[in-house]
Amino acid sequence: MSEARFSVVPSDAVTDLDLTATQLRVLLVIGTYLSKDATAFPKQKTIADRLGIARETANRAIKVLVDKGYIHIHHQKRDDGGQRENLYTVRLDPCDATITPPVTSEDHTPCDHTGSHPRTTHKNDTVRKGKRATRLEKSWLPDDSLKAYALEKGVHQSRLDDCIEDFVDYWTSEDASPKKDWPATWRGHCRRKFKQFSRPKAVEIHHGSRPQYRSQQGSTSGNYQPHTSREPRKESLAATGLRRIRERQNGLFEVG
Repeated sequence: MSEARFSVVPSDAVTDLDLTATQLRVLLVIGTYLSKDATAFPKQKTIADRLGIARETANRAIKVLVDKGYIHIHHQKRDDGGQRENLYTVRLDPCDATITPPVTSEDHTPCDHTGSHPRTTHKNDTVRKGKRATRLEKSWLPDDSLKAYALEKGVHQSRLDDCIEDFVDYWTSEDASPKKDWPATWRGHCRRKFKQFSRPKAVEIHHGSRPQYRSQQGSTSGNYQPHTSREPRKESLAATGLRRIRERQNGLFEVG
C-alpha cells in the first residue's frame, strides 16, 4: 500500500480533551487505511511501528477508542480457525449525503509544490519579530533607574562605579554571550554581586612607613590596624634590679 496522504476520523475526536496524544494518533493511523465503507484492517504491529510505540501501547489505545465509541472491532477468523487481523469500523460523524457527501480519494486535490499559492493570514494576526541579542558595548552605562535599583539591592554608593566596571568588564569579554535585555542582565548582576560591593570603599592613608586603610565612613578596614600612641611599659622589679647591676659593673670597669 502507498503512503496515505490524508486520514479520515470523527471530528469529535479532534476536540476530545479526554483523549491522549497517543490515542488520537492511533485513531489517525487507522483513518489512513479507511475504505469507502469506513472500515480498515491494519495490524496492531503495523500501527505501533508507524508511531514508534510498543504494540501493547497501541492495543491499550485501541481499547480506549472502542470504549469511547470512536471505533468498533470485528474479530475475524481464518478458514482453519486461526486469528486474523481485526476489522475496524470508524464511526464517522453523521452527515446529510445530499448536502455533504462523504469524502473520497477522488475529492483529494494533489498538493501544489510550486509555491503559487500566496500565504494568507487573518486580518487580526500580527507577525512579531523577536528582539535580536546584542553584545554589550564598553561605553555602556546604566541609567538613573538602574543605578537606583543597584543601591536599593545593597550596593554602596561609593562602590557603584566599581560594580559598573565589574559588569562591563565581564560582559565585554570574548567569552561573554550576547543578550536581548541588558537592563534585566544588570539587575541580575546587582542581585548576585551586592554583597561584594555593599561595604564602603576603602581609601589609603599613609602613617609613617606603613600604609593604613580606612573606609570613607571612618571605620578601619584591611589587614593593618590604625596607628595609636602607646604609653611606655613599666619596668618590672627584676628588670630594674638587673639594669642597676649592669650600671654598677660598667662604672667599676670605667674607674679601674
